[in-house]
Amino acid sequence: MRVLIAGLVLCAGCSMGPRASQHPLALVPGGAKVEIELIKADRGVGTGGRLISGELLSVTDSGLWVLVDVHPLWVAYDVIHQAVFDQTGDDDLAGPEAPPQKERDRLRLESRFPQGISPELMRKLLDTYGDSVARVARP
Repeated sequence: MRVLIAGLVLCAGCSMGPRASQHPLALVPGGAKVEIELIKADRGVGTGGRLISGELLSVTDSGLWVLVDVHPLWVAYDVIHQAVFDQTGDDDLAGPEAPPQKERDRLRLESRFPQGISPELMRKLLDTYGDSVARVARP
């Protein structure tokens, strides 16, 4: 009898929880849409400045790769005032510090390349979008 109950509990556990078909990012090829407000260069860390909108390509320990107007753009955490991720719910971040590891890991799953961008892949991206070098966000 205990074996039967244990089997039913295991089966119930396998059919519960989130499903990829219910996650908006699992239904489209690409990463979450992100809007990043950079810090103001002339006013310091406490105020927001220029806005950048694009697709989240990858999350690293020191910043974000974002596809902006068909150009890969590097955005270091230290120039981010705040970032809002449209499709991820409560995964917004406030800069200019790097978010905790747990939050970065969660955001990686929302990016187009959760495994990261190797130098070879970056070269292919740059070639595909007609860039010779990666662009870097400045406040």
